[in-house]
Amino acid sequence: MHRIHTFATLPLLLLVAGKVFATDELVSITTTVSYVSGTTIYLSAGRDAGLERGDSVHIYTQGRYRGITVIYAVSASSSATRPPDSSLQAATGDSAVVVKLRPTIAPSSLLATRREKGSEKTSATRTLVHGRIAAQLAASRSEEGGWDLLQPSILMRVDVSGMLQSDLTLSFFGRTARDFSHRAYPGSQGTTVRLYDLSLRYGSPQGWFGIGIGRMTSRNVGGLGAFDGGELSVRAGRFTVGLIGGGQPDYRTSSVDPDRRKFAGYINYRFSEEGWSRNDVTLAYGRQYFHGNLDRDFLYLQTSLSPAPRLYLYQSTEVDLHDLADGESTQELHVTNTFLTLSWMPTEWLSTSAGYDAARPIVLLESMKAIADTLLDRDLQQGMRASASVRLPLRITASMTGGLRLRTDGARQAHSFGGGIRAADLGGTGVTAGVQFLRTRALYSEGNDLTVTIETWVERWITASLRYNRYAYVLTGRQEGAVATTLSIATSVRMAGSWFALANLDRVWDPGRTGYRMLGELSYHF
Repeated sequence: MHRIHTFATLPLLLLVAGKVFATDELVSITTTVSYVSGTTIYLSAGRDAGLERGDSVHIYTQGRYRGITVIYAVSASSSATRPPDSSLQAATGDSAVVVKLRPTIAPSSLLATRREKGSEKTSATRTLVHGRIAAQLAASRSEEGGWDLLQPSILMRVDVSGMLQSDLTLSFFGRTARDFSHRAYPGSQGTTVRLYDLSLRYGSPQGWFGIGIGRMTSRNVGGLGAFDGGELSVRAGRFTVGLIGGGQPDYRTSSVDPDRRKFAGYINYRFSEEGWSRNDVTLAYGRQYFHGNLDRDFLYLQTSLSPAPRLYLYQSTEVDLHDLADGESTQELHVTNTFLTLSWMPTEWLSTSAGYDAARPIVLLESMKAIADTLLDRDLQQGMRASASVRLPLRITASMTGGLRLRTDGARQAHSFGGGIRAADLGGTGVTAGVQFLRTRALYSEGNDLTVTIETWVERWITASLRYNRYAYVLTGRQEGAVATTLSIATSVRMAGSWFALANLDRVWDPGRTGYRMLGELSYHF
């Protein structure tokens, strides 16, 4: 098998593009989080309020600083942000503050005139660089032995938009790690490099076409996953038609495997006239090949709809067109993955959501594999779910959650239900405390899960938290029970400028493993 290797380096030269700063008034734009979905945080303000792609957004939960995120898409009245990592936990109704320099007279070399909705508007195209560089170190220790160093790593995420004063965007996300266990385990690698994203895209919501090349994923065909290749789209009014083609990435070696190829075509329709909108629907058809033979073909349907300012619906479904029966390929339709989420905030103090998650095994005809196209545990997570959050006086929030998985394929019914209460800034001390209880009945166990959290915030530059979790459970078919307990201490410090440091220490008491876990990180956000 021939492989084409892609070398992943840390492209510090990307920073040469720099940032173009205005020289006039400093303004503060305050808005709210309208919805949170996966790795995207949506804001209830957009271009009309002065927001732009690349603006840094500071998130606050009831006055407590949560973290920073960056706007990557803007419409007239809303915008979307993508946090630099998954540690930022935002919720509907949180405050979002953008502090930026607003030029009173923009340099003439940066002005571009565009026609929108029949009128002339002037906008400045700036080269914006944002991202994160972090050094991480993890270690563990059992009660019987000393500390074991676990894969120290360096990760880097960089996005450069407005390159060459145009709608050209460069994205990079990579990680390199050192595995010290390779001497004890000959099959393991010493130093590994992972390249997750290295793509160059051109296009804007107002343009008539878009193009992208590199290692990437497509928003319009989520079921296709990552690919090494290109995507071409053509827009006409509210319709967008696109084609995708490339090879299957190998994240373990950061190489391209030409024996595994992917192709897809899609059509997207926007319900809104705005160039970027969450009100759209996509229908796609995808094919995967292994050694030139059909490995999988499927339909993909995705809908994002916001019929009202506080109502949001998201749905995605994959339908495989072939299946395996007794080792033979058959033309049989079957749903593989379906996700549905409905969020509604009827008032400022009440947030609700309901959904359905179903991950089914995806059968690859030539590779002879059956995998679930999801990071979720398909046995425990699929099913119906619902939650509600109520904001009470004195900065107190009460929440309720529940889930149900019906009996299927001989497996028993599983469910979970519980609730919690959280009080922020107790007595003006900056201390936040919360407790949550969850009763679970999974496929192979059932028990009670209790979590107590205490957090404090000092002058917006240092946070510390203490978390206690106790899970008492009984395995199916056994009489005796077991208890797993974890005590966690975490702190995050914002140092000079945009430097951050965090440390997390866990003490674990578990029937299977007892000991310590530690994670440290030093990062720079730009």
